Amino acid sequence: MRLKNLVGQTFGSYKVVSRAERQPGDQHAKWICECSHGHRRIIRSNDLGLLPMCGCLAKRKRDLIGRRFGRLTVISLHGRDANRNNQWRCVCDCGKEVTVISNSLLRGATKSCGCLKREKVSQANIARSKNNRRLAYETAT
Repeated sequence: MRLKNLVGQTFGSYKVVSRAERQPGDQHAKWICECSHGHRRIIRSNDLGLLPMCGCLAKRKRDLIGRRFGRLTVISLHGRDANRNNQWRCVCDCGKEVTVISNSLLRGATKSCGCLKREKVSQANIARSKNNRRLAYETAT
């Protein structure tokens, strides 16, 4: 059976550029394909129609500069941590600067430099104190 030439055809976000060199033990033809963003990848012919997206967009770095997350405003990209997560320099409404990873900002896990938690704890303590004074007054009378 003669192999069909797929060069120039498009499958999802991939365009077939040329045939890949056949390796010993290969049962399927492989093709060198280029995604719409210019990245090249070798794909088996029977997988060509099954890979509609290249994944380049998922790997693209988001620009968070100027965005607000709770009390934090992103001011610059700081770098990456040991797990290769993007770290962002943020300034809190209270004026303190902190470094936070993208995921914590985007999922809402970090909303301030810590001042928000301190305020909530302080308010809870005040409420508890008022409640204790009320109970002490009621039991004394």
